[in-house]
Amino acid sequence: MSAEHPFDPSSVRRRARAAWKAAGLDPIGLHEARHTAASFMIAGGLNIKEIITHMGHASVGITQDRYGHLFPDSPEEAISKMGTYFTRTMGDARG
Repeated sequence: MSAEHPFDPSSVRRRARAAWKAAGLDPIGLHEARHTAASFMIAGGLNIKEIITHMGHASVGITQDRYGHLFPDSPEEAISKMGTYFTRTMGDARG
């Protein structure tokens, strides 16, 4: 690495392989690792703005285009979430 070339992709790959080996994991590509991280964020319930920040995307559109298929989208799930929200907020209002 140097001032002209601050990022060395082979160094990143080498360090990633060493980390996977140390953890006893089979290595995967860096794009696969990035997609996995985004998948875990979505499954963990992070909102899209939080994911954009972590992924470094410039817009919601980029994140939605790449990972939109991973967001829960069933009507039943949306209704359940709204029910939970209203139950919690109505309980707080009565409280």
